[in-house]
Formats: sequence, structure tokens, C-alpha cells
Amino acid sequence: MRRRAGRSRHRPRRGGIILHESDGEFYARLLRAYFDSANDAIFVLCNELKFLSCNRRMESWLGLPESELTRHNCRRPITDLVGNTDTAKVFEQAARKVFEGESQCFECLLEPADAAQRWVEINMTRVDVEAGEMVIAVARDTTERREQMARIYYQSTHDVLTGLPNRTSLQRFLDGCDRTGAMGERPLVMLVIDVLHFRDVNEALGHQMADEVLKTIASRLKEVARQFRDTRIYRLESDRFVMVCGKDAAQHWAAVVEAVQQGFAAPIEQSGLQLTLGSNIGVASYPAHVSAANGLVQAAEAALHAVKQQAASSVRMYYRSRDASGKERLALLNDLRKAIATAAIDVDLQPIVPVHGPGAVRLEALARWHHPERGQIPPERFVALAETSGQILALTWRVIERALQDAAPLIREG
Repeated sequence: MRRRAGRSRHRPRRGGIILHESDGEFYARLLRAYFDSANDAIFVLCNELKFLSCNRRMESWLGLPESELTRHNCRRPITDLVGNTDTAKVFEQAARKVFEGESQCFECLLEPADAAQRWVEINMTRVDVEAGEMVIAVARDTTERREQMARIYYQSTHDVLTGLPNRTSLQRFLDGCDRTGAMGERPLVMLVIDVLHFRDVNEALGHQMADEVLKTIASRLKEVARQFRDTRIYRLESDRFVMVCGKDAAQHWAAVVEAVQQGFAAPIEQSGLQLTLGSNIGVASYPAHVSAANGLVQAAEAALHAVKQQAASSVRMYYRSRDASGKERLALLNDLRKAIATAAIDVDLQPIVPVHGPGAVRLEALARWHHPERGQIPPERFVALAETSGQILALTWRVIERALQDAAPLIREG
């Protein structure tokens, strides 16, 4: 049969749908359905950055329907709707580059008047059509990603227990001072604070109660920092804190130290006990003691080490001569550990003979340490070093073992 003139041709498509080649309306509806079902926001702007079209996601982000955004003679540029001047400037700068033929990708904060704020990543591309130049933009919500990154960053720079900035945060602050040269314009004073008797609390009350004590101490140190302008507080490790006094507080660092000591003087109530812990404080300052911010921690800890040689709670300022002796002591302690581990500690057996009449001859074991570089180290020096560093038990067993080995042949010979 001959086909009648003017009747449109058709052919079957997938799913049994019959599409007419002349039926452009179907394709328009299909494209619109895809446009509105996208998870990302899609919008089209003219060269004045006014809306030509947008999908439902963009409508929800701005809190305005497409019909209002594209109303004739009432259209407003997107820069009037984003809610802050910084984002508006970013849009304007990106649009200029896009219309010059350079596609743009940027991240910005949307703060519309009629919808929730969110961070978005936007890709913008120029499209040339008969009606003129326009921009097609695809935006993706990055709020959750940014919040997750912020949580990770916070966890990496803050102590979980006390909420104080940690050693990483302190290092970044000091690096920033060195990098910007800000220290040349303002002095800094650092206090390294050690909590006295905290190990005893930990062993007596357990970790959970000890953590509560640390949180109380942190809270008191925060209060001290609030009393002095430009003062920061950090937690370095278990029972050690750092306070950095900036330009204003640095001039009154002695008052800061006094406030810290008063904070420790007040008893802490825990498990029915009144705990008074006390503190040791090492102090170092720029530019008096170090030439760069990163040297403050080492200098203040050297001063703290000198304080810890005393029994009572105290504070000590850094001195270079004391730092040198501290480094020498540390090097000697390291060598002592090696000498004990490698049986390099010698023993002299000194006989003790009875003066009055016959009797058993005893042997006294005397520890001797001949250092390969420093020569003979006096026993009173390395024994005291072993006592203060926790090596005395290992040294004692090493001397006993060596004494028994050397005395065995004498015992066998009678």
C-alpha cells in the first residue's frame, strides 16, 4: 500500500516505545527529565551571569524556583544570589576567563538568603550558540567532604583527651613564625610545664581517673592563658604542657609562671581524695636564648631537665652553659647503656682481710668504667647517672655477674 503524503515515519525503539522522528518534544522532555534528576546542580548563564535555565538541584540550593530565576525582565545575576561578596568575586573572575575561552573549576561557599549554606565545586564552560555566548555550569556539593577533612585536620592537630592543640600544632605555629619572620617583630617566651607526681596518680587511681585529673589541669591552664593576651597552650605528651607567651604576655612571663603555679597549688578532688600535684617549669625566650622559633622547645626542655634534678616544685630559666652540660650528660647516659649491655663495665676485686686474728677473707667488688674516648669515668659519676636514669638495676646485676665470674677461679683454688 502506498504511504499517504505528509504522514510522518516512525520506527520502534527499545521497550516498545514508538518515537516519531519529527517529535522533538519527546526528546526535550527526556532531556529535561535527565536534567532535573541529576545529583549535581546544573545551570546555564548568559554573558551577564543571569540565569537562562537550571535544574531542580540548583533550585533547592538557592531556595528559588527556575521560573522566578528566569522570569523575563526580572532575572538577577547569580552574584546577587550567592550570599557573600567573596564568592561573588570568584564567580566574576571565573566568568571573565570562561568567556575568554578558558574553562574554570573552583570551590566556593554559597550562602543564599532562602536556603542552607553549602560548599560547592563548580565547573564552568563557555558554549557558543546562535543566540549568543553562554556558560554551562555543573556544581557538586563538597560540604560533607570539607567537614570530614576538617575533622581529620582537627584530630591531627589536637589532643583527643583535653582538646588542646598538640605537638603538631605547636610545630606548625613555630614554623609559621620562622617562615614569616614574625619573630623579629615580637618576642616569644615558652614555658614547658611538667606535672609532678602524675605517675603516682596514674598507678594509684588508674588511667581513667588520671585522665580526669589531666583534663582538670588542662582546664586550669586554659584559664591562665585567657588571663594573658596572646598566650597559647598546648599538650605535648602525657603529663607535659607548653605555654607560649606572645608579644604582650612575654613582657610579663613571670606573672604567667606565678598564675600557672597557683593553678597547680589548688587541690584537685578525685575519687574522694584531695590531690595537690605541683609543677616543674622550664622557661626559654626569643631572642635572648634562641635565634629561631624552632629552638624554643629544645631550650625550654633543657631548662626543665635542670629543674627536675631538684626535689621540690620549681621553675628555671634556660642557660646555654647548662644546656651544654645537659647534652654531655645525655651522651654519657647513652654510652653507659651500651657499656652495660656489652659487658664493658669492669670489676676490681679488692680483698678484705681481718686485722685482728685469723678469719675469712672477703672480696669487695668495685665497678670500673673505662670510656674509649673519655677515659676512666669515676664510679660516683656513672653510678649516680644510673640511679637517676633507671639503669641502676641493670648495672648492679652486670657487676654481680662479672664479680662471680672473676671470683670463681679464686674460690676453686681455695
